[in-house]
This record gives sequence, C-alpha cells and structure tokens, in this order.
Amino acid sequence: MPTAADLTPIHAVAPLRISFVGGGTDFPHWYDEHGGAVVSATINHFVRVTVEPREDRQVRVRSLDLGHLVEYGLDEGPEYDGVMDLAKAAIDRIGVPGGVQVDIESEAPPGSGLGGSSALVTAVVAALAMLQDRAMTRTELAQMSYAIERDDLGISGGWQDQYAAAFGGCNLIEFRSTGVQVTPVASEPARLEDLRRNLLLCYTGKVRRNVGLIDTQIELFRSGRE
Repeated sequence: MPTAADLTPIHAVAPLRISFVGGGTDFPHWYDEHGGAVVSATINHFVRVTVEPREDRQVRVRSLDLGHLVEYGLDEGPEYDGVMDLAKAAIDRIGVPGGVQVDIESEAPPGSGLGGSSALVTAVVAALAMLQDRAMTRTELAQMSYAIERDDLGISGGWQDQYAAAFGGCNLIEFRSTGVQVTPVASEPARLEDLRRNLLLCYTGKVRRNVGLIDTQIELFRSGRE
C-alpha cells in the first residue's frame, strides 16, 4: 500500500453561481407541496481545494484567503466552533484512512451570495473522494454536500447551490418530493456569449450578515403567513 509520500496532491475546484429565479422554491417545505424550480448559472470564479495525505494522524485545514488554520487529531475528531466547520464536517462524513492537509481558497468572500459555502463543501468532498479512488456521480456529490451542510451542521437552506456546484453550467433545476432534475439551458456557445455580454456582476465591497432570514422564511410559511 502506498505511503503518503508516494501520493501526489489532489486538486479539485467547484464553481460559484448566480441565481436568476426560483430561490426559496428549492426548500423541502415548499417543493414537497408545490414543486420548485430555479434557473442558475455558474461563473468563472471558483473554490479551489488541494488535499495531501500526511504520514501521521493529524488533520490540518487552511483557508488561504482568510488566513484560518485548524488542526486536530483524526482519532479525537474535530471541534465545531465556527472555524472551517464545513471542511471538518466533510472530512468527518467522507472519512480518511490517515492524516490529511487540506488547503482551501475561495475567489469570493463569505456572505457574497454566490453559493460559496456549497462550492467549498462540494470541492472538499470531490477531492477526498478522489484521494480514495471513490467514484461519485454529480448527483451523489450534490446529495452528499447537502447532507453535510443541512444534516450534519444544521445550516438552513435549499438544494440549488449544491447542484449548481456539482453540475456546473447554466441549468434549470427542478425539485420534487421524488427527486431533483437538472436540465441544461443556453448551452450553445453563441447564446452563452450573448448572455455574458448582457450581464454585469458587481462587488459592492460589503457582504450580507447572517440574520436568520431563511429560518424566518420557513417559520412564516409553516404558520400560514405570506
């Protein structure tokens, strides 16, 4: 069996996305009753992940753009304290045979509204799967990323970001209680170029604060309020 020194680093990227219409209809409380659909497109900004195996049983996770660094023993497990929790949870769910070094770099700040959290989880899951020669379909990748965010960490939200990051491109993504369907749209190069020329994405220099809007939206829906 090869040692950590024999293995080359694994690189994975996942794209950020812009969403045109349908946000909120990808929440289970909505689409289970009404069905849901979004149209979104990934852009040429990414979350990049590099995973390298270590000779010991230590896990080391670095955010190259934010300057965060966390370390913990694989046998003790992580502490979820708000620092790099998404990567910790991905490592915990996927599992690794030995210590790993995980370097993460995002081309958008947290809270930008571009699906960066889901892109981060998707890239980490993809890299860890490749490290272990584990084949995953894009649907499986999206579903596992969703489970890590929503089930393992209890982060409120819908499904569209995970599917956008896993599939890439400009897509109609439909949600039903029976499953999710992804249909590419605007796939011709000329049409995509025309769309690109008519869009302008600006950075305001500020990011949104997490003020519990999603939880409030779900609560209002369940109480029958508009």
